[in-house]
Amino acid sequence: MNIRPCLRYTYILGNSVYVPLTSYSNTVTLPATRGPKFVLPPEVIRCLDAVRADEGRRPYGSTADPSGGRVGGPPSDTLVRELDARAAEKGDAVPPPDVVLAGEGEPLLRRRA
Repeated sequence: MNIRPCLRYTYILGNSVYVPLTSYSNTVTLPATRGPKFVLPPEVIRCLDAVRADEGRRPYGSTADPSGGRVGGPPSDTLVRELDARAAEKGDAVPPPDVVLAGEGEPLLRRRA
């Protein structure tokens, strides 16, 4: 699997740029559905931890989280700059990278009502 280091929030797996918008979920998170033997690469965990830190939550894999965290996650302008940096990394390569709005949490929970 092709894994490149994260900037602060975004990371690349294969030909896809992953943009974790939030660590919050209203159900079981995707990594948790994979079972106890599922292990994320350290580069991915660093990115997920950056999102959790911005939300006032404990690091990925912690057994407890403080209540009252804030849904908000990474600043949108920072995510856009990181996507631009990822595109520049690829240069004129074909095909362009896929952008996946995913991560540990449910991306739609980040959306304002």
